[in-house]
Amino acid sequence: MEVSPLAKGLSQKNGETCAEHNMWYLKSTSPLHLVVNKGFKPLVVSYRTAPRSGRWDTIHSMHKALVNILESKARPMVAARMALLLAWLALCAVRLRLLVLSWNAEHLYLRDMLQYYLMGKALRAGEYLYQPMNILALKLTGADRYYHHPSPYPPPMALFSVPLSYADLPRAPIVWFGIEFAALSVALILLTTWYRGKFSPWISGVVLIITLGFYPVWVSLVQGQVSVILLTLLAAAWMLMRARHTFAAGLLLGISISIKLFAWPVLLYFLLKKQWRTLIAAGLMAASLHALTAIFVGIEPLVDYYLRVPGEVLPYYQAHWYNVSLWTLGWRLFAGTESPMLVGPVAPPLVSLPGLAPIFSTLAVMAALGAGLYWALRSKSGDTSFALMVCTSLMISPITWIHYYSMVLIPIAVVLRGLKTRKYPPVETWSYAIPALGLILSTEWIQSLVRNTSIFTGEETAIASFAVSILNLMPAAALLGLSVCLRRMDVFAHKLGRPL
Repeated sequence: MEVSPLAKGLSQKNGETCAEHNMWYLKSTSPLHLVVNKGFKPLVVSYRTAPRSGRWDTIHSMHKALVNILESKARPMVAARMALLLAWLALCAVRLRLLVLSWNAEHLYLRDMLQYYLMGKALRAGEYLYQPMNILALKLTGADRYYHHPSPYPPPMALFSVPLSYADLPRAPIVWFGIEFAALSVALILLTTWYRGKFSPWISGVVLIITLGFYPVWVSLVQGQVSVILLTLLAAAWMLMRARHTFAAGLLLGISISIKLFAWPVLLYFLLKKQWRTLIAAGLMAASLHALTAIFVGIEPLVDYYLRVPGEVLPYYQAHWYNVSLWTLGWRLFAGTESPMLVGPVAPPLVSLPGLAPIFSTLAVMAALGAGLYWALRSKSGDTSFALMVCTSLMISPITWIHYYSMVLIPIAVVLRGLKTRKYPPVETWSYAIPALGLILSTEWIQSLVRNTSIFTGEETAIASFAVSILNLMPAAALLGLSVCLRRMDVFAHKLGRPL
């Protein structure tokens, strides 16, 4: 679109770019400022009151400082960037050392990967899958030192865990770490290649090392969880959706929900979008994996899992201190934080009305799901929609441990790509930086609210206040802020005719 000589004159001499509104503001001392709107056709030149200069000047100055830090080639800025990178790499090295130490035998029965190991062993030995895990551990490893409830994972997880079960118990954590590390590498290669538009092994390697310092990823590796594997499956499904391989994407989503019922809101979004190929593929894959598992263990464990196990396991964790799901909000407000089995800090409620806890939590989760679906369905970018549904899944899952936030790397990548495409506009950049920084800090900070840095042996406070209990939901609040930024960025990009 051609810009008139008047607009060119304003932009070259007197104008100041306003990236938020895509306009040129003519600097003047008068209360009325000439605005040349260059974002829509036809070109409109009109008078309007200019925004308050103080707020805009502050944002503009902060933005220039940030860009200077990130992009300046001056030696002090280059040295500052290198110092920051080295500090982060030192943190990663410390965490890798702690990760290796966690493979010690005394920590073995504190690791979540033992659940998969026991499920694989039980399938091979013909044991019933959904016995209390301490009984399975006694039968299969000789030690009654594990959780006193059935495994919360779907039956196909036993099938996937059979190869792991062939390893000796002391070596199993190392084998599982190798699987997780490979999955994390694939996920970051997919995300960095999409972000940059081309593959670079060096960039992917650096991002991999940096990501090891991200607390949720580190916790997932230490605990031997499946969050990193779910991240890889979701990232790969997303890339296949972008390439219009919808059936293959659905197959990966089917594997994902057969490992953990986390991504069901993503499938609900595809149902409302009437993307039948994706849904059919996901259903076929999930049904096939369940049928294959039934061949080895029979139909009874499958029926038992879906009718009994979730209802038995959820009460143990729905009000636990470290569950950062929105589902816990009702219990924190009206019942307090406490688990009938798992040890953790106990905080009193704001008002003791335990009967209101499940009602309030259900309403909060339904509101978050409705808002997430509404924003995702109205978004013009499929990338934004997918990222929003990942955020929604994290917020509304009945149990959300901090390692689940490994999957937030997907929406972070979408926002960064959107900012890069639009040359990092000041207001949008800072409105994203605040929740992103809050997300990074709060996911690590909640541990230090009540314990020291040792994830296994740190001494916890037995009783905490209600205020500290609410602060434990800071990751969910930061995730909500990130979702708002995603939606706002998509709306603005559509108005400018430049989709993300």
